[in-house]
Amino acid sequence: MTTAPERVESEASPRDPSPPASTTEPRTGLWASAIACAPLLVLALLVFPRFDGLYGQDSFAYRTLASSLANPETRHEALASRTSPGYPMVMALAPGPESRAGQWVSLASAVLLVLGCTALLAEIEPGVEWSGYLAAGLVIACSGLVWQLAVSVMSDLWTMALVVWGLVLWIRSTRSGRTWRVQLTAGALLLGLAVIARPAALVFVPIAGLLELAAWRGESVWRRFSRLAIAALVMVPQWTVWMLGPGAVAVMQHSFLTDWSLGHVVGLGEAADQRGWGGVLRSSMLFYVLGAGHPEIFGVFAALIPLGLIRVLRSRRSWSSLVVVVIWPALVALFLAGFSMRNTRFALMLVVPLAILVALGVQWLLARATFRRSWLAAGVLLGVCVQMVGGVDRVSQFLSMKDQDLAAVRHADEWLKAGDAIVAFDLTATADHYTDREVIELYDVERTRWARVLAEPETHHVLVDREDVAKRWNDQQIARDLAKLEETGWAPVHQTGRWTLLSHQSHEDGESEDGKRPGVDHDREDHDREDRGRDGS
Repeated sequence: MTTAPERVESEASPRDPSPPASTTEPRTGLWASAIACAPLLVLALLVFPRFDGLYGQDSFAYRTLASSLANPETRHEALASRTSPGYPMVMALAPGPESRAGQWVSLASAVLLVLGCTALLAEIEPGVEWSGYLAAGLVIACSGLVWQLAVSVMSDLWTMALVVWGLVLWIRSTRSGRTWRVQLTAGALLLGLAVIARPAALVFVPIAGLLELAAWRGESVWRRFSRLAIAALVMVPQWTVWMLGPGAVAVMQHSFLTDWSLGHVVGLGEAADQRGWGGVLRSSMLFYVLGAGHPEIFGVFAALIPLGLIRVLRSRRSWSSLVVVVIWPALVALFLAGFSMRNTRFALMLVVPLAILVALGVQWLLARATFRRSWLAAGVLLGVCVQMVGGVDRVSQFLSMKDQDLAAVRHADEWLKAGDAIVAFDLTATADHYTDREVIELYDVERTRWARVLAEPETHHVLVDREDVAKRWNDQQIARDLAKLEETGWAPVHQTGRWTLLSHQSHEDGESEDGKRPGVDHDREDHDREDRGRDGS
């Protein structure tokens, strides 16, 4: 009936300045979102067979924690870990080996993030054409940042999927209807779980609060109190149980309580940059704001973001639109810019509102275009290709670095004698997971343990990226410890990519022509290694 949209609007407008749900056919956005998810499924088919999802200390920590949570005997001890348990709990419930289960959870989270972005777009900007939904989904599904996280055992995508769907349900609960209590409860539950998965997700609670304030216009005092009570009764008990238990360790030692500084925002502080393009930007705020235009994230689609912003500001359609596409990215960028550590993967917290602005930019062009729509379609296709090229490059480099790490660890394992230990930095988790040797973390090593390394040089071998230590850690204890080793007889014996293996050279042992240490039964070690197997390698 033609009067249905008018009836919905008249019911919603007295209580909520936000627009009613989209009058566009729901299947349109759903099909557009499903099409946009296709690159993620192709990515999984290509990458999963050759990559086990483990790279970086966080992924190994998640895998270890998931394994411990799955075992009733170690479950309580695992909950006392500094690692937030939300994502590992889901891994423990999923079938299959922990690392593969983590990959499937990350991939499913990427799909949910795409669907959640288009659902959020439908809530705040009704009447968007199918091209808008498709654009919003594609810029996320073809992002190199999302690709890397979708094949890795990392909690980022899982957390953001919870956040986005929590906000979608929260906005829907502000509409008049009998199910608002259920929707608000579900939205608050998802936001609470997101904070447990990653404590940094607390930054989205004020965003939900601003959306809630929008719903108070024209509401009775009792309705306002009821909504606050429901949200509090859902979220506070979750966090209380978590905080009263071992989860408090993960929160109180999180960097957002100890490392945030306004100096990092404006570029006055010292920032620990990741390798690559970000090192040229002194201001952390510029690092994240300008990073949207990098080929690994949005590429040329970033040019549509200002057009989408103009559309929102001129239309003045709803407070919820301003909260999602203006306040959300501004608040999160300010939050991220305050930390000394910069990492492009943190920019995932900005992807959804910027993707919505890209979609609205496409709609702005369609409404004012004096050229053929086929030209715009060709431009969008070109933008997707540029974005995918950046994504392929990012994932290829990522996999290449993992291969180098594995090669360095395996060569060290083959070269060392039985019972020898590996002293490593930035490769400790990899060496510990893929070998059966004792592995010592060089960073902040206990002094008593350090004395043992110096006292038993024949049985301790060092595996580090010397150039990285000299560049980023030259004024830290780890650089002084490495220099001490080199002064007392440790010297390079093999180089694998960026990794250098150092061994003590005060005895007759050396490296043979085939790269294997004399006096070691390598055939037997190879046989034992095959029996042990490798998780996903």
